[in-house]
Amino acid sequence: MIYFLEQVRKYLRRDTAGQDGKLPFKVVFSRFRQVLDGNNHCLEIMADMGDKLSGDYIFDVKYIRSVYTELADTLFKSIYNLNALARNRYLRLHEIYEKTNSQINRILDGKSPSGLTEPVLFFGDIYWETADEVGGKIAGIAELYNYMKINVPWGFAVTMSAFRMFVEHNRIDDRIREIRQKYRKAQRRIPQEDIMSAIAFAEAGEHETARDIIREDDGPDEDCLNEIRELFIRGEMPPMVREAVAAALDRLRTECGDKCFLAVRSSAEEEDGDFSFAGQFKTVLNVPADIRHVEKAYKEVLASLYSPRAVAYKKQIMPEDGIINMGVGCVVMAKAEMSGVMYSSDPADLENDAVVINANFGLGTTVVDGSVDADHYLVERDDTHNIIDKRIGKKEKACIRAEDGGVREIQVSQDRRGT
Repeated sequence: MIYFLEQVRKYLRRDTAGQDGKLPFKVVFSRFRQVLDGNNHCLEIMADMGDKLSGDYIFDVKYIRSVYTELADTLFKSIYNLNALARNRYLRLHEIYEKTNSQINRILDGKSPSGLTEPVLFFGDIYWETADEVGGKIAGIAELYNYMKINVPWGFAVTMSAFRMFVEHNRIDDRIREIRQKYRKAQRRIPQEDIMSAIAFAEAGEHETARDIIREDDGPDEDCLNEIRELFIRGEMPPMVREAVAAALDRLRTECGDKCFLAVRSSAEEEDGDFSFAGQFKTVLNVPADIRHVEKAYKEVLASLYSPRAVAYKKQIMPEDGIINMGVGCVVMAKAEMSGVMYSSDPADLENDAVVINANFGLGTTVVDGSVDADHYLVERDDTHNIIDKRIGKKEKACIRAEDGGVREIQVSQDRRGT
């Protein structure tokens, strides 16, 4: 403020010969007063926000939007008046203001700040506002780590920006259109009665599949999807992405040891958000933490965007025919003796105020894909965590980590199945 007052004094004493003329003293004083008033009002707004953060008031998005609009308007006027006093010597402030204002408004709209182009972000650098850059699944894990201080496995995300680089580098958008056009020309519309007959033949066992008889005009068939998936599997990692992932793996091995294995998991832009996409995309387990194996797993996850189930699900909820951006999480594998799935609310009965846990020996894949009769528990949500009900499953098989990477299935011994 002292510096600012000195600048005003210099302006008032300045010899303006050869210039456009000096502002009248009343105008200078008025502008100066408006700068001070604007500064004071900004401080008052921020102090009010701090008071409301105490928890005694409703501090929601609606309030933040309203208050920020007032703060931004006041700040803009202060910058305008300052430049009027200083003969536009600080026009750079307007540029900084516009960039900052744009970023804040993106965050308020639930988007990540624009210009975020890092191919890799570690969990410590991820927050919920960057969910549209890493996907809801990884953003949620990072929230548990950063803010709830839960001991989740460490890892990093290969971002949506990296995915877009991959798609652009391999011209995947154009090549998908070419593949779809090729199959669209080969398709013919089948009368409804022929479709019903084909299904009846398939159900009667006279055909292994009705795919050769039924072709939908508005969606790709299995052969088409296979070709699209191959675009990702055979695609080349952009050098910038590959280098970033390799550096991240070096850091992980430094922190976790050379015998480090990862779960390479999907974290698509719509996954675990408004739509679940539960089980639609691929997860590759127990991947050695070196660039060759992780790159292969990464491409498999990207290719799962075009699995038949994922495409069918997307078509139901998102009619637009565009690529879903895919973030991918690389998470250190936990040495699990047993695993499971926990629901904070009972998905089969929302009125049931209990936690639902399904579990099996080994990794959780057999529980997730429903391939095993897992144990089932209902647990009270209060601090007692009493078991309301339990059913011990047969648990005939389990999925475990292979020593050199990957997973394998084993049979559970008879004496352990009932425990």
